[in-house]
Amino acid sequence: MEQFCSNRTRRVLLSFVSAVVGAVLFASGPAPANAQGSGESILNQLLREHRRQPVTLDLSPGDKLGTYAQQCQEATGIALPATLDCDAGVKVPGQGETPRGEACDHPNVLNSVCDPGSRFQVLAGRTADAVAVLHCRKNGQPKEGKLFNDIAIIVHNKANGAVCFFQALKDDMPGQAIPSPAKGDAALWADQRQYWLSPSATRAMGCIGCHDNGGFVRSNYIAQLRTPPHAMPNEADGFNNAVSPLRYVGVEFASDRSWSIKTQNAPGDSGPSCASCHRLAVNNFKSNPPRDLGTAINFALQATGATQTSKNPHSPTSPIWMRPGQVLYDSAAEATARRFHDCAAGFKASSFTAAPAGCEVKPLGINWTPPPGPPARKSPMAPIIEYLLN
Repeated sequence: MEQFCSNRTRRVLLSFVSAVVGAVLFASGPAPANAQGSGESILNQLLREHRRQPVTLDLSPGDKLGTYAQQCQEATGIALPATLDCDAGVKVPGQGETPRGEACDHPNVLNSVCDPGSRFQVLAGRTADAVAVLHCRKNGQPKEGKLFNDIAIIVHNKANGAVCFFQALKDDMPGQAIPSPAKGDAALWADQRQYWLSPSATRAMGCIGCHDNGGFVRSNYIAQLRTPPHAMPNEADGFNNAVSPLRYVGVEFASDRSWSIKTQNAPGDSGPSCASCHRLAVNNFKSNPPRDLGTAINFALQATGATQTSKNPHSPTSPIWMRPGQVLYDSAAEATARRFHDCAAGFKASSFTAAPAGCEVKPLGINWTPPPGPPARKSPMAPIIEYLLN
C-alpha cells in the first residue's frame, strides 16, 4: 500500500483515524484515568498500546477482593456461596477445653496451639475436581459463642492446580451471615464492619509458606475429619498433593514459587519415603521476621518429632503425625525427614539455583495462567493502524 500513498495521503488518513477515535472516546465518556494529564494524545496512546498487545491498562498495585474472587471462580470452577456461616461446619475434635492453654490430642499446627470450638466445613458447589473449604478458628475466643478470631477459605482445583486464599483476621469477628468475598471489600458483616483482607494483605501473611506442595495441608488436626459432607478433601478424592499441578491464582501471587524435594531415606530407615504418598516442597516466600516455613523445612520435622508443641505425648489417642499409621516416635523416620529438611534448606540457601548432593529438586508451584481463549477478531481499522505505525 505504501508505494501508492503520498505523505499528504498519510496525513489525511491520520486525521481521519484521529477523528473517528475521538468520536468514539467522546461517545464512551472520559479518557481512562491513567491517560489523563499525560501530555500524550489519545490516538498515540492507542497506537502504542495496539503495538504492545496484549496490554494491561489497570495500573493499580493489586487486585481488589471482588476481582480476585472472580478470578478464583474462573480458575477453579467454584462459585462461593453468597453468605457463609461458621456454625454450619463441624467442630474440630481433640482440642481440649482451654483456648491456647493446655495440651491436647490434635493441636492446630498452623499456630501450634489447641483451638477448642474451631469449626471446619466443605462449602456448597463442590465438583469432581474442585472444592472450597471454610475454616473458622477461635484462636483464643471461648469455646462456645458466636465470635471467631481467624476465618479463612481455600479453593482448590486438583485437575489444573489452581488454588486461592481468602483471609479474615481480627478479634471478635461474627461467624454468621458472613458475606462472600465475591461481594467485594465493601460488603459488611453482621456487625456492620468489613473483615476480609485484600489479596495483597492475605498474600503477605504467607499462604504459600505452608501451602507449597499442594492445595491443602493435612495435619492430624484437620485430617481426622472423615465424615461427609464436611470431610477434609483426602487421598481417596484425589487431593493427595502427589501428582497434581500447583498454580497460585492472582497478580499478588505472581512471583511465588515452590519446588518439590526428593532424597533417599536415612541409613537404617526401612519405612516408606516421606514423598511416597505426597510431595514435600520448599518455597520462596520471605517472611518478616524470617521463619522456617514450608512442608520440607518445617512440617517434615514437626510431623516426625519426638514431641510436638501443644500436643499430648504420642499415644493411640494422640498418634504422631507421620508416618501414616504410626503411633509413636521413630528416630529413623525423623532422620529421613531431616534429610528432606536439609535438601530444602540447602536449595533455599543457594537462592534456589543449586540442589545439594543427593537431592532432587523439580519446579512445582507457579502463578496461575488462564488457558488461551479464542483468537481475537481483528478490527477493520487494524490495516490502517498498522500502516500508520510502520
